[in-house]
Formats: sequence, structure tokens, C-alpha cells
Amino acid sequence: MSTAGDGAMGTEDDGPQLDLISAIGSQDSYLAVVSTLRSDGSPHSSLVNAAVVAHPVTGAQVGAFVT
Repeated sequence: MSTAGDGAMGTEDDGPQLDLISAIGSQDSYLAVVSTLRSDGSPHSSLVNAAVVAHPVTGAQVGAFVT
């Protein structure tokens, strides 16, 4: 994924990360924890289902989650 702060995701460097999502996900029923920061700076965490799926427009393999 892009680390340049440009908001870009799904670059060609994602192969190893996507493999890791698949490997760990298959062992943990595809459950993951996603954390974000609220406007006051406090964390908010949610248990989600996560997997590698085909992007609906480009068909590229991407990481995705649903709550």
C-alpha cells in the first residue's frame, strides 16, 4: 500500500500484505480488528470480517472488510 500519504491504495507492492491477510484470515475465521480515531482523538475499534477480494471495477486483488 502507499505510504506516501497520498491516499492511494492497491499498488503493485501489495502482494505480500494480501498474502498475509489471506493466511492469517483463514486461521481466524476471517475476523480482524479495525481501529480509527474519533474527532476528539480517542480510538474506536470494531470487530470486522476481512478478506482479499476482487475490486469491483478494476478486478485487482484488494483487502476489504465489512462490519
